[in-house]
Amino acid sequence: MDEKKPFPFDPFADSLLGEKVLIAWLSLGKSETDLKTSLESNLNSKEFYFTPNAVKQTVMVRFPEQVRILIGSKDSVGLNRLFSDIISGKASGLGKPALDVALELLEWLLTGFEEDQILSVLLSSVFGKEFDVSFVEKVRAEYVKELRG
Repeated sequence: MDEKKPFPFDPFADSLLGEKVLIAWLSLGKSETDLKTSLESNLNSKEFYFTPNAVKQTVMVRFPEQVRILIGSKDSVGLNRLFSDIISGKASGLGKPALDVALELLEWLLTGFEEDQILSVLLSSVFGKEFDVSFVEKVRAEYVKELRG
C-alpha cells in the first residue's frame, strides 16, 4: 500500500495560534508577507504539512509532560531545543517536520501558563522575529477575543 501524500498545513489559517500571531503582527502595521517569509526562511521550508492523526495523538501525550518538566526546571535551552526538534521532525516519535504540533503546544502554553517571557522566546524562535512580552499579550488578547465570540 502506498503512503498517503501529506495534507498541506498553512500555519496562519490552519492553526488558531498562527492566525492570532498574524493578527497581532498586522496590528503593529507589519505585513503578512514579511511574517510568512520570515517563518519560511527561519524553518528552511516553504511547505508545511499536517502531522498524521495517529502520530499527533501519540506525541501530544508525551510532549506536554516534557514541556512541564523543562519549564519546572527553568531549562529554557532544553525547551527551545525540544520545539526545534519537533519542528524539524527530529523529536522522538515524529520522523517528519511537525510545525502543526509545535503550534498546538504553544497554544497550550499560551492558555495554561503565565510564562510570557518563555512564550516570547519560543514564538521568536519559531517565526524568526523578535517578539517581546507585549506581543505575547496581544496574541493572548486576540485568542481570548476569539473564544468569547
